[in-house]
Amino acid sequence: MDFVSGNITTYPLMTDRTPDSQPSPVLQSQTLSHVRDCPSCGWHRRILERMTEVVWSMDARTQIVQSLNRAGERLYGRTLEEFQQHPNLWIDIVHPDDRERVRSILQNLPETEAVIEYRILRPDGEERRVSSQVWKVTDRETEYLESLTIDLTDYRQTQQKKLQFENLAANLPGVIYRYRLRPDGSHEFSYMSPGTRQVYELEPQDIENDANTVWNLIHPDDIAEFRNSVARSIQTQTTWKHQWRSYTASGKLKWLTGISQPEIQDNGETIWDGLLFDITDRKHEELERKRFTEIIDNTTDLIGTADLDGNILYFNQGGRQLTGLTPDEDVTGFHIRQFHPPEVTEFLLGEAIPLALKQGIWQGETALLHRDGRMIPVSQVLIAHQSPEGNVCYLSSIMRDISEAKASEKRLKQQEQFLRTIYDNIGNLVFVIDVGEDGEFRYGGWNSLSESYTGLTAEQVYGKTPYELLGDEMGTVVRQNYLNCILQGSTVTYEEYLSFQGTRYCFQTVLTPLFDGKGTIERIIGTGTDITDRKNAELALQESEARYRSLAQQEHLVNSIARQIRQSLDLESILQTTVREVRALLAVDRCFFLWYRPTEKPFFELVSEDKEPDLPCRIGCYPLELVRPVGDIVLKRKRLCIDNARELADLSLKNTLRAFDYRSIFFIPIQTENGELGVLGCTRERQPQPWPEEAIELIEVVCDRLAIAIQQGCLYQQSREAERQATAKSQELERALRKLQTTQAQLVQAEKMSSLGQLVAGVAHEINNPISFVFGNSIHAQEYTNDLLHLLDLYRQTYPPTAEIEALTETIDLDYLVEDLPKLFKSIQSGATRVREIVRSLRTFSRLDEAEEKAIDLHESLDSTLTILGNRLRSTGDNSEIQVVKRYGDLPRIDCYAGQLNQVLMNVLVNAIDALEKCRNSGEEATITLETAVTADERVRLKVSDNGTGMTPEVLDRIFDPFYTTKPIGKGTGLGLSVSYQIIVDRHGGSLDCHSVVGEGTTFIVEIPVRQSHFG
Repeated sequence: MDFVSGNITTYPLMTDRTPDSQPSPVLQSQTLSHVRDCPSCGWHRRILERMTEVVWSMDARTQIVQSLNRAGERLYGRTLEEFQQHPNLWIDIVHPDDRERVRSILQNLPETEAVIEYRILRPDGEERRVSSQVWKVTDRETEYLESLTIDLTDYRQTQQKKLQFENLAANLPGVIYRYRLRPDGSHEFSYMSPGTRQVYELEPQDIENDANTVWNLIHPDDIAEFRNSVARSIQTQTTWKHQWRSYTASGKLKWLTGISQPEIQDNGETIWDGLLFDITDRKHEELERKRFTEIIDNTTDLIGTADLDGNILYFNQGGRQLTGLTPDEDVTGFHIRQFHPPEVTEFLLGEAIPLALKQGIWQGETALLHRDGRMIPVSQVLIAHQSPEGNVCYLSSIMRDISEAKASEKRLKQQEQFLRTIYDNIGNLVFVIDVGEDGEFRYGGWNSLSESYTGLTAEQVYGKTPYELLGDEMGTVVRQNYLNCILQGSTVTYEEYLSFQGTRYCFQTVLTPLFDGKGTIERIIGTGTDITDRKNAELALQESEARYRSLAQQEHLVNSIARQIRQSLDLESILQTTVREVRALLAVDRCFFLWYRPTEKPFFELVSEDKEPDLPCRIGCYPLELVRPVGDIVLKRKRLCIDNARELADLSLKNTLRAFDYRSIFFIPIQTENGELGVLGCTRERQPQPWPEEAIELIEVVCDRLAIAIQQGCLYQQSREAERQATAKSQELERALRKLQTTQAQLVQAEKMSSLGQLVAGVAHEINNPISFVFGNSIHAQEYTNDLLHLLDLYRQTYPPTAEIEALTETIDLDYLVEDLPKLFKSIQSGATRVREIVRSLRTFSRLDEAEEKAIDLHESLDSTLTILGNRLRSTGDNSEIQVVKRYGDLPRIDCYAGQLNQVLMNVLVNAIDALEKCRNSGEEATITLETAVTADERVRLKVSDNGTGMTPEVLDRIFDPFYTTKPIGKGTGLGLSVSYQIIVDRHGGSLDCHSVVGEGTTFIVEIPVRQSHFG
């Protein structure tokens, strides 16, 4: 039984004294009382007496112990006789906390056996824990309780120690291990504590299964030394101690240290029982301590320690240099008296050190003695260091050479005395602001003039912040100015108002920052000049100027509208100028003008407005029903003036204004002489603001002038409308006349072209017949001539020549004649071919032998036109040749009026040739570029470009006007391009455009549809 929890724990009992054993078979076959009373069971009694387990028997009814072996007497510390003399002794030896439980179990023992675990008390007070296996036996009609009891005390203690060890191993900040190395080189960790989770991020079982798991984590640079340390420990059989770096399972690098004692076993194995600890933090601390020591040794200040009696314990290298000691000289034999003048030593021992011991620190200025006798002024700090128990164990001191600072201080005092004279007698306020390390500003003092203004002495303001001296409101403003000086890092000048002793002053303040040796601003010098009188005069002047400026602006607005009436009668311009000027003068969010339109469904039309850029545009129409509360007031010819729309009692009017987000509104109706009603409105849509009487009067004056302007604008518009109608009729007559003239010119031009075409066609026909004879007969003549020449050659080879033949041969130069005659016929054929091509081009150009409407090849028409103009393209005595560049695209045949289209091509090319006249005369390169292509909308595009002189914009605007020409008199009629435009645009539904740049050239662009809709 667990006596702590009260639960019964049963154990099978065996004679090996372990809680897991079974009872002896001999004891189970016979009762203990039978063994006791049986004369033939002597060997059983001897066994019982020699047993280390306790065996006892008790009368179940009287509960008197009947038998007890020697092991029981030793365990209980009582004899069998003592138990029999004191029947209750068997229960008295049970621990008081377990008695009732044991008594209850024995009294109510079941038929089967029971195992009871409980505590007993020996006579010497020792407490033992036992386990009794009890069973009930009937012998000679008497029931006995018999038991086999074992002492569990040592076993429980062992278990407790094991549990303690396991808890220790689990909570130890490291790893407890047992490492086994066998003679064959195999190895293993037979035990690893749970600390491996913290150190290696591995489970103990993983390492016990494979020792290489941790060996593989050792840093590569530390493996060799690690192995050497293990080998030395084996060879010398000495304690193994080592530090190394190792990775964790996640890759984190740590410093580890290990210690263990090797023990060689009889079988040759070496066993290490040891500990591993993570010393990463300690290593980092060592590195930090090393760096800290290096910093201390490299500083020029003296840093040292001493005991409470003043004996020196340590000097850094800076201290050795400052006192004249060598770098390696032992300082432990020195006393502080040897490094300070006598009076300083007495001060340190009598005052400074006791204060440091009491307060923990003392700082001040002392003096240090150099070995050569020089006295060095120093600033010194004494620090008292306590042991963990709270007792001061030693003192440390830091001393800095302030010789230069002292010399500078002396010079500064002299300068300060000189500057103090200027400081106190200057005619301006002068003050000093110290900039603290915490960023706060504190006054370091000010001059006597500042004292007279403020009534505060320099001592009273010393160390005070702007808030403490000037209050929260004024202190905030002043502090911000000081902060601006710090941020800018240079002198700043500004004007500020300050109140002192009930009087408000205006100062022109200049702040100058002062920097320390590190470039940090540590102080600000400020000066203030009283400009109160000057500012009062300026303010009075500004108020006067503002008043007159307002009057002038009002007059300007009225005059501006009057000028609009005189200079412009355009109603829209008048309204826009009015709303713009009124909004600018009154500084309102929006100014606008409305017309009331009394139609079947009346509405207000907002026609002009001027507003803030971020406000929505409200130009548009608003039905009367939508703005009924406002409209009813305006229709009664009453002005509407509301300072704050949110405070209106009229909910209908309030909701209407809220829909437009109007906070303040002012409407004035304007009645014109022709009966129209207009409204000039001003609104504020961000914050409400009252309407001053001056603004109302100004707007009323403006509205009077505006009514006159509107009336005159309306009259002007009426006159302009009448003028427009008259002008329209005049223009219509002019267009009819121009069209008549154009038609007449076109008829004349068409007649001329018709006559020219008939003439050209007739001439081409007449030339074509004889040239056909020449061209056809020249072939036969060449063949005949070749035959005769061949026959002549045979004669010359067959018959000897006579004197007459030779003379004639020489006279006619027969060899040259034979050689040149074929060339002559080729020349005749070439000329005939050229004449035939010209005739064909003339016929193509005239188109008299074809139908008027036909699908043609545009490239063929272009080539024919170029052939006709060939004499103008070729070079002459004074003019260079015109190069024609053809960039023909893949064109389909197009539906057109062929003769008229050829006329357009002729006119455009002639204009291009004329434009190149100047280039040809000067010998420059003259080029005409022809480009053709099909556009995406099924139109053929022709571009004719030249690199001539180009046209000015004025000329370009009129080139398609009838009878307009830039050519000399007699060289042009001014109808070519006009007729071409009519042919392309009117007849073919295309377009004719011209682009020209002076000095670069001109491009004509002709576009006509591939298929004409009326061609079918």
